[in-house]
Amino acid sequence: LGEIPMQIGGWAGTDVEIEAGTQEYMKTNYADDYVSRRYFRDADQLAADIYVVYCSTRPSGILGHKPEICYPNNGWIADGQTRSEFTTQSGRTIECLIDSFHTRPPAYKQVYVLSLYVVNGRITLSEETFSSVFDRRPNLSGDLARYVAQVQIRSANTEYPARALAAQVVETILRFLPDQDGRV
Repeated sequence: LGEIPMQIGGWAGTDVEIEAGTQEYMKTNYADDYVSRRYFRDADQLAADIYVVYCSTRPSGILGHKPEICYPNNGWIADGQTRSEFTTQSGRTIECLIDSFHTRPPAYKQVYVLSLYVVNGRITLSEETFSSVFDRRPNLSGDLARYVAQVQIRSANTEYPARALAAQVVETILRFLPDQDGRV
């Protein structure tokens, strides 16, 4: 995932370090690979963060690690979740969830998180897609086409930057994930 381009359709990225304790937890419990980046679009001064985690060794380890649980567990107050969609640059419509959160005053902040899962090459919005007994077993065979990837795109104050970045970057991200036959 680290090979996802830093320059995508007018957006320029920089890596965002994840806290060492969080990195260790992710690697121990579910993450085989991940990328965390902030992208900027100078043309209109937009900024949004992407976070993608790929889980093949322990695909079900990602269960429960979704915005509506992780953000409140880190002090954010949930404002709501909506089912939505965005259109990529190639015209493909992709479903997503959009969660909004805020922090308490006086350090008030508002964020919007666009999210989706990719399970064995297919996009889904529900953990139920990969929470069966089969999915909970470790991937002992090392089959790269048996995985769960989570994609989150976050922006502050309005959801527009997250949607704009998603339209540019999600198809590129999908090209780095195996399809159901294991092809990248």
